[in-house]
Amino acid sequence: MKTRKQEDSAYMLGASRDFSGRVLPTCEDVMRCYYLVQADTKAQRSGYDPPMQEVAQVVADKVQQVWTSASIPVISNRGILQAVLRLVEKCRKVEKSWKKPSKTVQEGVDQFRAQSQQLFDVAQCKCLPSKPLCVCSPKDAINDVEVPFLVDQRTDRRMVIGGVDNKATKVLRRSDEKAEKKVAELREAEERAAATNFASCLGKKLQALCSKEVATAEAASADPEWRPLSPSRPSSSCSSTSSSSRNTLELPTACRMAERYNLPSGAAAAFATAVLEDVGAVKPEDTTLVVDRRKFSRQRQKFRSETREQELQQLRETELLGLYFDGRQDKTKVREELANGKVRIVSGTEEHVVLLAQPGDLYLGHVSPPTHGAESLAKTLLVFLDDANVDTTPLRCVGCDGCTTNPGCWGGVVRLMEESLGRP
Repeated sequence: MKTRKQEDSAYMLGASRDFSGRVLPTCEDVMRCYYLVQADTKAQRSGYDPPMQEVAQVVADKVQQVWTSASIPVISNRGILQAVLRLVEKCRKVEKSWKKPSKTVQEGVDQFRAQSQQLFDVAQCKCLPSKPLCVCSPKDAINDVEVPFLVDQRTDRRMVIGGVDNKATKVLRRSDEKAEKKVAELREAEERAAATNFASCLGKKLQALCSKEVATAEAASADPEWRPLSPSRPSSSCSSTSSSSRNTLELPTACRMAERYNLPSGAAAAFATAVLEDVGAVKPEDTTLVVDRRKFSRQRQKFRSETREQELQQLRETELLGLYFDGRQDKTKVREELANGKVRIVSGTEEHVVLLAQPGDLYLGHVSPPTHGAESLAKTLLVFLDDANVDTTPLRCVGCDGCTTNPGCWGGVVRLMEESLGRP
């Protein structure tokens, strides 16, 4: 049985705990929250230590939520994440030897503990209280009502975050309604001006048309044999020219080279246009064959789809005798939906597993298991083969590296796949 003293001594800055939500967090509060999130994530994953980046992202979101509740503009979520990672790295360096009885070590620990009592400052404005006047931009400046609270949190820390101020909320809501009304009035004035301009232009065109008809009638009355010239009908060459005014070139080889050397679509399109200009296909008076970035992106996506379908068709026609896989953890940017319905791009660690079919060294694709562990990876591999309509009946071997997760005799990926398929 662990006592409270033993639990407190497990970490240098005290026991793990969540933010109170009543004050802005200090560096010590951030580290305690990091310990709590790390322990909870480890318990959910059956003792597997979560990556530091993943835990720090959860802590950064909580820090941003607390500062947002105080109505103080903060830096970006990525900046908060980097600040949390720097603090964790610094704390880990001190924690390596904080239990040693050395006097020098204890002095360093005491100094770090004193520094950890300071505010974990992620506000956009760094002026107060060092500068009497704020020189930040209007979007980063702090509201005059919140200035005393931030100054207190950076110094004495006696004030707390209260509930919703109904009076101030009504004032802010009224100001927002006035701003929206002003924007609507400006938009309505622009639409009215555009309608007036269109009416004046239409009136001028009608007046010119009427004067032309009057001139035609006068000419006809003066000369009875006069007839207006009939408009010439467009020839077949004109119609073919108008139909060929679009660039309908297929660019499979260019797309293959762009994929081979990992070129951006904009750079590849500009290079393709330069080559066509050198060979004389693109001229200043004829720019029909200019390759646009969006056209190249569409051609690139079409090339990927066709190549992928050809590989899967080739796999369906051949027997899958061997399945080989290997993976690693990469830093990946993913889309995350927030509670308010907005979407943001965050950077996190994700596992990517590449699949190959043998014989023939045929690339099948890659998968990303939702969680770490052999069970999740085995299920993801089987679901991928099922979705691709790949027949697993002739499968005879599964190749992988010697990581414990893969060839474990009881809970490895290969063992779990054998149990799912019903044969060794």
